[in-house]
Amino acid sequence: MYSVKVSNIWTKPDPQVSWSNGKIKAGCSATWFPSGGQCYDTQTWVVPTPNIGSTYSGTPWFAGSNHKTELNDVSYQVGRQEITLHQGSNTWNFGFCVAKGGGSVLFC
Repeated sequence: MYSVKVSNIWTKPDPQVSWSNGKIKAGCSATWFPSGGQCYDTQTWVVPTPNIGSTYSGTPWFAGSNHKTELNDVSYQVGRQEITLHQGSNTWNFGFCVAKGGGSVLFC
């Protein structure tokens, strides 16, 4: 398996909710094959105030077929999005993770 890019589109059906601090992340913790080498890194792209319906993407340095990783109970690759939601005096931090590999529980 190898990474290509992470993408996210934020939408909100409630006009009373605002948001801030959007982030998309790509993470890996794995050994490359057949070339060897390792990937233990996270890249983050910050979107201070996302526009509704716009696509935000990032391509991590470890993307591409020359960085194939073996995924097992310990190794992983992850894509994650985070955003802070606001309504009145209430604030919530929301995150969603798409992961492959057993160790991803540490990232998500």
